[in-house]
Amino acid sequence: MAHPPAKMLVINEWLFHDATGENGQSAQRETEHFLRQLAQSEDKFAVLWGSPWIEKSYDLMTHNDIGVESLSILIQSLIWTLDKCLVLQPEFIEATEIPQNAIAAAPEEDIYLIQTYFAANADLLITTDEGLYDAFEARQDVEVIYRDTFLNDYLNS
Repeated sequence: MAHPPAKMLVINEWLFHDATGENGQSAQRETEHFLRQLAQSEDKFAVLWGSPWIEKSYDLMTHNDIGVESLSILIQSLIWTLDKCLVLQPEFIEATEIPQNAIAAAPEEDIYLIQTYFAANADLLITTDEGLYDAFEARQDVEVIYRDTFLNDYLNS
């Protein structure tokens, strides 16, 4: 049976809210399952160095809860696995041609995610942010999907 082609993902900050348990134990378990499945898959994800995403990944390391610590270690191990995570430098983003209308459509706090999406030539932007989803749902240049829809498909395929 042929495997689906590997995808390049951009994951919004819901990952950290799930990991800390803010979104409940069920979301925390789902996210752990997703991260473990991602680690075993051919799929990759992209992050922008110095972005709020990276800051939240470091903040996660300060939690004193064993469940949160183990997820933090898992996330850090994925970030530092070269064939799993594409870590983009801000200079690379600045040198990448990104459609200005995509930047203009994004909520201000999510512009870095759109920049990451284009610079990484991503296939999918996974979010819980309604403003971000609504801004790109009808557009052709950014494939955006809600977290719950994505995880339901990803974890059950």
